Amino acid sequence: MGNNVENWSRELLKADVASFAIDSFTGRALLVTNNNQDLLSRMTMVVDAYRALDLVSKHPRVDPQRIYLMGFSRGGGAAHWAALRRFQRMYGGADEFAGFIGLYPTCNRVFQDGLDIVDKPVRIFHGLADDYVPPSRCRELVGRLRERGKDATFTDYPDARHVYDDPGLSPVVNLPNPQTTRKCPLIEEALGGVLVNSETKQPFTYASDPCVERGVTIGHHPDALAETMKAVKELVTSPATK
Repeated sequence: MGNNVENWSRELLKADVASFAIDSFTGRALLVTNNNQDLLSRMTMVVDAYRALDLVSKHPRVDPQRIYLMGFSRGGGAAHWAALRRFQRMYGGADEFAGFIGLYPTCNRVFQDGLDIVDKPVRIFHGLADDYVPPSRCRELVGRLRERGKDATFTDYPDARHVYDDPGLSPVVNLPNPQTTRKCPLIEEALGGVLVNSETKQPFTYASDPCVERGVTIGHHPDALAETMKAVKELVTSPATK
């Protein structure tokens, strides 16, 4: 669990908001996936999120109608993908998330029925200086969702990098080895979960697709974190959701 997750938990608690952190790594004998991202499917994290909802919604001090799903990077992708009606039908139970919050998430996977989301808020926050998971695909996705009348917003921060919400990082940290799909146009050609490179028409894996590159930067941006924190707290404590 990163410093950013710990910090978010503390800050949300100050606003009288409980948090439940989902660790999709340790139980699968994983510590990190940056350098070999085939180790863990992002869709696995969608399943984990719905199983966590089943658990948390039964807690006597939790209002099951006010549970939001929030994720970071690959977890951010899982957070907004969980809003798809298709995945909710596949993995969800009796309860639903009240909204979906993604920080610097993956948005370059185009799923079948990917614009058919539940009628709940979707909030995506991204840094424009992010060279790990570029924000342009998220901006495009939110634009298409809004055209369909969905409650989706995209908020960007001009100088913020990937993991801008981690106060333990320097402003710029160079990482030479992590894999990135920043130049990979990935689509699901048919219902069934197989992603292909839309240019080569070949099934995608991090190990074999030439679009995968290495070398990224990450870094803390205190102003972007403060603004994101304010927006998230306002969303999850809004009287309109009570």
